[in-house]
Amino acid sequence: MSHSGLQRDILAFYKQVLRKAQTKPPEMRKCIEDYARSEFRKNATAVKKSDFYKIDYLCRQGMKMYKQLDSP
Repeated sequence: MSHSGLQRDILAFYKQVLRKAQTKPPEMRKCIEDYARSEFRKNATAVKKSDFYKIDYLCRQGMKMYKQLDSP
């Protein structure tokens, strides 16, 4: 199955979030991983692949949350 460029970007971002979670303490890591999994799965089924505005919005929201993981 071939993925579009946007799909590849989102999958790469998902992996990046999971890698960032590995740098956190174990109790926080599990929470981050569970939240990321649930959000990605929920939005994968709830958002149409052709709804680029919604996908872009969700990506920007995810990046904001990801940047917060860098703060202590």
